[in-house]
Amino acid sequence: METRILNDYVCFKRVANTLQGQTILAMNKKTKKLVVIKTASRKLHKYNVAMNGEYIQENILREAHILQSLSKKISNSSNNCGFVEFERFVKDSENYYLIEEYGGIDLYEFTDQQHFFVKHGKLSLKQWQLQIQYLIGLVINTVRFFHHECSLTHLDLSLENIVINPNTMNIKICDFGLSLFFENEQKSFICNQYAGKTLYKSPEIIEKKPFDARLADVWAIGIMLFILLTGIPPFEIASSTNARFQYIFNGNFNRFLKLCNLEDYVPKDAKDLLIRIFKPETKRITIEQMLSHPYVSKCNKLIIDSQKNDLENKEKHWKSLWQLAISQPSQITTIKTSSSLFLNTTTKSTSKPKSSGSQLPIISTLSPIATSKTLSISLSSPMSSSLPLTSSMSNISDYNFQISD
Repeated sequence: METRILNDYVCFKRVANTLQGQTILAMNKKTKKLVVIKTASRKLHKYNVAMNGEYIQENILREAHILQSLSKKISNSSNNCGFVEFERFVKDSENYYLIEEYGGIDLYEFTDQQHFFVKHGKLSLKQWQLQIQYLIGLVINTVRFFHHECSLTHLDLSLENIVINPNTMNIKICDFGLSLFFENEQKSFICNQYAGKTLYKSPEIIEKKPFDARLADVWAIGIMLFILLTGIPPFEIASSTNARFQYIFNGNFNRFLKLCNLEDYVPKDAKDLLIRIFKPETKRITIEQMLSHPYVSKCNKLIIDSQKNDLENKEKHWKSLWQLAISQPSQITTIKTSSSLFLNTTTKSTSKPKSSGSQLPIISTLSPIATSKTLSISLSSPMSSSLPLTSSMSNISDYNFQISD
């Protein structure tokens, strides 16, 4: 395919830098729908390296194939799918261009906003917990679809890799560059790809043992749920060298919440679900068991109700996405269609590059909604002093867990 196809799009602004290129917010001139154009340097892709020279396993060709396969599978479905849909894949002599639907802001940014509202009395804690329950139910149902209907595991689930339209609460899982199909006669999901964000990796991935890829996705969902509820991760790495992980992994989750003054922020059913997730692989809850768990099953009716009057919901969804997109000033003032727009634009981007799989995610500040006497904080970057326990998650090691009676 030739890059003249890019003439079909109006490009608005650069969204973020990526490991091998960047992402651009654009509009399809014919359909008037917003899309994201993800670029990757063919040279960097050939040698499996990022712009900083580090080895990576993300693969834009694999991601394009997976998105195309998923989009075909749900093309006849009337329900909103839980992942960003494939539109086109373009290449030229220098770059690959993956064009996919625009789904909104990432779930990390949305969580940051909601925690701010809770802490300042603009949203009740109960309302936020109900929103979390609904959102995590959507994630679990979508991941179950990946596992059982598509024999696919994501292997890089995180708040940063899920986008949301805050006006309709529609979520879309994205970033399938590490995902794998498991199409074999044995229906085995055993994997030895030890990639992903360190914060979300299961202990078996950290130990670099062959692992069940489905249960690795389950673990990542548990990390997401804990952060959604409390605003802080339970631990920085699922390793025996980490005191917080070891304490939770040894069956002390309830006591951990009490020591950290987090009991009020984790509902009873959510607590039970997290206990069942933060277990060794052989004892961990499966995605099917999660669907029947009280915390998830209670929100299934809400999910079904939200999918009624689907045409009306889609209309509302697309209108609100436009409002979301235009609420931020454009960073690209000159509209071009050449490849120079994507990799050589001179406009300044305020977005931070995505992290490599071997590091903690480089993301904005997420403000914990709980104040804990058992967590000592050291702020290594300038933050608002009016927000208690605000810290960059890339400096999560500054949270010193103290076990005391």
